[in-house]
Amino acid sequence: MECIRGTLHVAIDTNFNFVKDFSGRYKSIFFKYVCGKQGDTDCIIANIDQNVEHTYYLVTELISIFSYVHNVAYIPVGSSSDNYRGDLQLRDPGITRKKMLNFDLQGVSLVGDWIIFNYPHIITNEQSLLVRLYRKARTAEYFDDSASFLFYYHIIDYPYNNQQNCAEEYIDNFVAQKQPSHVIDLINEVNKDRVFEKEKKDSPLGTYLKFFVRDSIAHIVRNPRNAIKAHNLNIDCFNQSKHLSNLNPLMREIARNKMMYKHEFNIQCESDILQITIA
Repeated sequence: MECIRGTLHVAIDTNFNFVKDFSGRYKSIFFKYVCGKQGDTDCIIANIDQNVEHTYYLVTELISIFSYVHNVAYIPVGSSSDNYRGDLQLRDPGITRKKMLNFDLQGVSLVGDWIIFNYPHIITNEQSLLVRLYRKARTAEYFDDSASFLFYYHIIDYPYNNQQNCAEEYIDNFVAQKQPSHVIDLINEVNKDRVFEKEKKDSPLGTYLKFFVRDSIAHIVRNPRNAIKAHNLNIDCFNQSKHLSNLNPLMREIARNKMMYKHEFNIQCESDILQITIA
């Protein structure tokens, strides 16, 4: 792997441990993934293709795919670039940070993961945005439930096509379909205590999530006309925080469902798009 324009270094904080370093190519960039040592973050080193901005865009798309496939958090926490033009395999990480996330899952080898998981083929700008939104939403679950909810809601509501109730209708259709028992449990848990409603209503779940939860979070202090029925977002409110922590796993299920079946994330990435080699 000969570097032409230098290398980009991106420090990655994640709660997934690949165990082994690996290298490969994603679309037009060659990269090396280096696992962090002694509490440091991982680092992706990539040959700069076209320019730094373009290369960073592809690197973050790749870690977003990892986040989606492994269903874990990935955070780019720092980046740098240089004019190194040697063998990429000999280049050490140019940037590291101290880890914030503890490992939740561990991959014994990436080769095994490559066989087990179907990495989606990101073709359109729409798909690229959605997989990045998923990474943001999944990561925010560890830090800010209200932000995580909004990112998941954006996925369910995307793309805007003159349908004002896009997310609302998709959520209600999702609930009406036959779902696994763990998803039914999530739905029942949310419906059991709709803390953003001022009065208990029998409105569909999509209506509640859009007009009560989403609007309360997005506006914080609601329009007085709309606040008659719904509570404002109260930061550090125990009941609201507990409700959001119960709600986000359901939002994640709905978001993944839409990505899979409406945005073709079920189409597998071919080897000419993503190639992996264990170091």
